[in-house]
Amino acid sequence: MQHRHDSAGRCDLADGKIHVWSVHLETSSTVVDRFESLLAADEAARAARFRYDEHRRAFVVARGALRILLGRILGAAPASVQFRYGTHGKPEVVSGEHVDFSASDSAGLAMFAFTRGCELGLDVEKIRPMPDAARIANAYFTAEEAASFASAPADEGAFFRHWVCKEAYVKATGEGLNRPLNEFGLTFQRGDSVVLEPVSGEGDRATGWTLQLLEPPAGYAGALAYRGSRRAVVAWPVLTAAEMLSIDR
Repeated sequence: MQHRHDSAGRCDLADGKIHVWSVHLETSSTVVDRFESLLAADEAARAARFRYDEHRRAFVVARGALRILLGRILGAAPASVQFRYGTHGKPEVVSGEHVDFSASDSAGLAMFAFTRGCELGLDVEKIRPMPDAARIANAYFTAEEAASFASAPADEGAFFRHWVCKEAYVKATGEGLNRPLNEFGLTFQRGDSVVLEPVSGEGDRATGWTLQLLEPPAGYAGALAYRGSRRAVVAWPVLTAAEMLSIDR
């Protein structure tokens, strides 16, 4: 179950919960410039490489928002937060105070999850028409999952709930899409719980993980994956980009 807070406040991770924040990425050029001032040189260079300005702006706001939230947790200035990257590019904070986090964005919405003491992955996707959902499922999902999508009426919501759960899990392990998504299946239970089911040859690799559907704004699907037993999730209100800047004051 997700507990929702009514106003933005300090993200205190001492409670053992997972805190989830969301921000709308579309905003004015002035606000984008303020987020860009928080970025490190390598992040600014990455932003400049985007071909389309809308993608550059979304990256700048999402990365700046991540810095603001990590700064609140660490008691540091957002611009001073430093990252290092794992073998497959998963970021970690360079700090004496360890924080587990994950971030994802899709079609104007970014979501962030923070906790301590467990590997963590989050994914969000805009629900949209998918005329080739059956083909994608056949290419990336288990045979049983692909068969169910091929035989069922088109349901984009179900497809994207499936996709974000798989993405969240491989992000949590740090493997990303280097881990084939057909190496494990999913069983959706009542409520927001999802069970990982390793396919033949996977052994216990997929055991000991919790998958949990999130409740992002209407029109999106979101999920968390994390190692260990189920944790309470604190969902903060969805903020505009300008409101995200204001919590850094």
